[in-house]
Amino acid sequence: MKKHLLFVLAAIHFFGYMSCEKEKVIPTLPAPVEVAPPSIPEKINTAPKVFVGSDLFVFTPSNDTRLNGSYSDAENNLEVLKWTKIAGPASFSLENEYSLGTKVSQLEKGLYQFELAVTDSLGLSARDTIKVIVGETPTSGNEKVVVHGDPEREMETERMENGIPVSEQVVNDLKDLGSKFGVGF
Repeated sequence: MKKHLLFVLAAIHFFGYMSCEKEKVIPTLPAPVEVAPPSIPEKINTAPKVFVGSDLFVFTPSNDTRLNGSYSDAENNLEVLKWTKIAGPASFSLENEYSLGTKVSQLEKGLYQFELAVTDSLGLSARDTIKVIVGETPTSGNEKVVVHGDPEREMETERMENGIPVSEQVVNDLKDLGSKFGVGF
């Protein structure tokens, strides 16, 4: 019987029961711990980036040029892109304002500014602006050209064989590039 009593006492102790003056005290269980379900990271949306390049020069009698832009968007969710004239003379015509590359024509002497805006499907946007400067073709070698609409802007020009005025630095850069790719300028 002694063995039996020891077995009962061991069982009571093992299951957490205690006897104290004929009352049973049942230990309480620890409070349940709430475990949140694993969180799914929210989709991160970054703003697109847009680039329209350097200022363009148009010399009369020509009155048109091409606007070319590019963009990048990490999530590839571009929804809208649009060219808009934000400054300059009233006369102009955009061939396709919703295309990255478009022709702008009917330009007159002056300084134009065109903006390419892109917006993604979650509303984030980016903009870049390009100046289009329309002026008269220089008639001789080196001379200063004053851009109509921006009298403080002057540039040195050098006449090349094909009649397109460019700076000496541009000519040197073209020669360097040409030599790297086996093309002569």
